[in-house]
Amino acid sequence: MTTRRSMLGAALATTGAGLFTSAALAPLVLAAAREDDPATAPAAAPRVTPFSVPLPIPPVLAPESTKGGVDTYRMTLRPARVEILPGVRTEVLTYNGSFPGPTIRARSGRPVVVHHTNALDVPASVHLHGASVPQSSDGDPMDTFGPGRTRTYTYPNRQPHASLWYHDHAHHSEAEHVFRGLSGSYLLTDDLEQSLPLPSGAYDIPIALRDARFDDRGALVYVMDDVPGRTTLLANGRPQPYLKVAARKYRLRLLNSSNMRFFHLRLSDGAALTQIGSDGGLLPAPHTTDALWLSPGERVDLVVDFGRYPVGAQVVLENTVGPGTPGEVGQVMRFDVVRTAADPSSVPARLRTLPPLCLLYPS
Repeated sequence: MTTRRSMLGAALATTGAGLFTSAALAPLVLAAAREDDPATAPAAAPRVTPFSVPLPIPPVLAPESTKGGVDTYRMTLRPARVEILPGVRTEVLTYNGSFPGPTIRARSGRPVVVHHTNALDVPASVHLHGASVPQSSDGDPMDTFGPGRTRTYTYPNRQPHASLWYHDHAHHSEAEHVFRGLSGSYLLTDDLEQSLPLPSGAYDIPIALRDARFDDRGALVYVMDDVPGRTTLLANGRPQPYLKVAARKYRLRLLNSSNMRFFHLRLSDGAALTQIGSDGGLLPAPHTTDALWLSPGERVDLVVDFGRYPVGAQVVLENTVGPGTPGEVGQVMRFDVVRTAADPSSVPARLRTLPPLCLLYPS
């Protein structure tokens, strides 16, 4: 029997790297998604006017303790009603009531302990995606903790800086749990990254991109392998938001938290994007491009210089690949340049020197 996974594997094996173009990849993903999907027509979701809501910035979680050189956090997995579509309250699954979850900012060499309490009515497991952790804290799909239970995860942070993310990992439930909101950012830094004059503070912004499907009441609709039906794009949990920016450089930490959707991103005026990092942290040197792919679970760190625009300018972050029409999935969010600002930041020509792989993660 031909399956989605075997079709993708065969295509990759026969076409190699040449497959990954907007012309070739989009039909493949679309066909794979439709293979056993009983309902591909988009739900009649309430209409949303593009760029009518601001981009929310997920809260940074404060540790409840920093004793002994260990940062200790507490989170509760619980349902909540939040506003995603303007004027509509939607039932979601959350960490601490936040959609997406709160951001943890950690430092290499300083351990983090997170106590997760399950206030859902189903088992859960929390996985820190991209982290080097002991097996007991890896969030194995079968290593769940049930309703009313608390599980403690320990993250030693014995690895270089990286933009990581955490999400539910429960066997057979992960896809729906993440679709309904169980994910958040975990930003690990170190002395090397901190020594660089990159944009920081309010100018360092995590942005989680994903797709969603809603019914006519604004409720999330989960159907397995339903990427053609998920034609509402969200950035940090809101549809096609705007972000007011100063005319200076920003660091944008993009995460694709979709189950299946690929993004092919560019600025609407074709201006340059400077990629400085990927899943594993900073690149050895910045890479300038006018567009980039972002696959499910992937992270990309960009620096965008809004100083090249006058105050009053607007530029849209576009997605140029389906499923979905350009009117549905072509506009991700908009940047509105509203003020001038001093900009002491810069992007060095050399970001870091990578040691041999065996020295990055010694046994």
